[in-house]
Amino acid sequence: MKQRGKRAKSALVEPKSKLLFIIRIQGQNDMHPKTKKILYKLRLMKIFSDVFAMASEGI
Repeated sequence: MKQRGKRAKSALVEPKSKLLFIIRIQGQNDMHPKTKKILYKLRLMKIFSDVFAMASEGI
């Protein structure tokens, strides 16, 4: 814990690209409803499916 306190804090770096590549690599039957809704909106219903998305300022 002492070492963690002494470690330098890294600043948030803005990515050069605003394009994200999102891959679903794991599946679970008992997911939280919010998680299910997010995956449904991103069209990631099957395992090993992927999608490109634009990053917004809020991320």
